[in-house]
Amino acid sequence: MSENNSTLISNIQYLKDQNKLFVQLFSAPDVTYEFLEVPIDIFEQFINAPSRGKFFNSKIKKNFKVIKTS
Repeated sequence: MSENNSTLISNIQYLKDQNKLFVQLFSAPDVTYEFLEVPIDIFEQFINAPSRGKFFNSKIKKNFKVIKTS
């Protein structure tokens, strides 16, 4: 994975076999957001985006079903 270039997102993990994206934010370090049915190409665009925070807010946050866990 490339270097983290975000002041919003502290951690990103992706389960390729399940198309699940896990995101943690600096503002809520004890919360994990599990996004379901995220295609691999969206994940690759996400980790390579010039601004991961902007990509997250515009392409992921409201476009995929999410489960919030703590």
